[in-house]
Amino acid sequence: MPDWNKLRDDFPIATKYAYLATAAIAPIPMPVYNEVSKFYQEILNHGQTLWDEWESKMEQTRDLYAKFIGADDRDEIAFTHSTSEGMNIIADFREKERFSALDKDLFFRKPIENEDLIKKINAIISS
Repeated sequence: MPDWNKLRDDFPIATKYAYLATAAIAPIPMPVYNEVSKFYQEILNHGQTLWDEWESKMEQTRDLYAKFIGADDRDEIAFTHSTSEGMNIIADFREKERFSALDKDLFFRKPIENEDLIKKINAIISS
C-alpha cells in the first residue's frame, strides 16, 4: 500500500487543495520540478554540450518505464510533450500506416544536420 502522506508531500499544492482538474496543466511532484530545473540550468550554463549525458539519462528512463509497464524493451517507449500530443501522433500514424524508421528517428535522436534527411522529413510532414 502506498504511503499517501509521503506522496502528497511531493505536491506542494496538496497542502492547500484537493486538486482534481488535470486535463490541461497538472501540478508536478517536487522531484520532477527539481530535475527539470536542473536540466534548464545545464542548458543555461552548458548549451547543448551535455547532449550525450541527457540522451543516456533518457534511455535509462525509457528502460525503467519499459520494466514498469512490462514492455519487452525501451523501443516500445516514446516520450511526448503531453498525452494529447501522443494520442495525435498515434492517430496520425495509424491513419497513414507509415511508422517508418525515419519517423521513429524524429522522436529519439539528436538534432538532424543532414540536409537530405531534412528534405525527406519535410516531405513526410507536408504530405
